[in-house]
Amino acid sequence: MADAIFLHGNEKEMLNSIKNKLLILPDDTLIYPGHGDPGIIIEEKEIYF
Repeated sequence: MADAIFLHGNEKEMLNSIKNKLLILPDDTLIYPGHGDPGIIIEEKEIYF
């Protein structure tokens, strides 16, 4: 998935990937982003969605 700020990034595709690939995972799924601290899906849902 490309970051929307880069040349070939697409914000709509990025948000679709987040909603359809990540947010469908169980709430207690550990996530390790490419930057920042690890977390769990439920925390990201509460913060960003």
